[in-house]
Amino acid sequence: TISNAGKIKVEKIKIQGDSHIINTGTMEVEEETEINCTGGSWINEGTWYTDEMKISAWNDYCYNKCKLIVTDELEIKEGHLIVDGGGYVQCKELYMNNAKIELGAKALFEITEKAEYGYQNNLKVQEQKKHSLSLRKLLLKH
Repeated sequence: TISNAGKIKVEKIKIQGDSHIINTGTMEVEEETEINCTGGSWINEGTWYTDEMKISAWNDYCYNKCKLIVTDELEIKEGHLIVDGGGYVQCKELYMNNAKIELGAKALFEITEKAEYGYQNNLKVQEQKKHSLSLRKLLLKH
């Protein structure tokens, strides 16, 4: 388990197996954040910057509770991302294939350039409060 309450800057992060990471501070990943495990967890309660992010392996413990900035591509293949109430995600490009994103109350998910969706995707939003999905270009593959 890695727990960060300060500031960490690394080249890459890969979470696999039963690994756990909890960020309540600032995490700067210069290249790629990869979450490829069913038994581990990624919980961001602070600010997380990364160039690319890949989520796979149907992990139900990928939570963004604060601010996630992906400067290039966020790829979710056979994966699940939960953006908790009031959470914010921004990415340049989003690619989803057989994936699920859940937006909590008052969550904001912003895609600055394009979103591409493969098969069997699910975007779930809470109906009680405001939430927002912002994107510039949407590509659907069948």
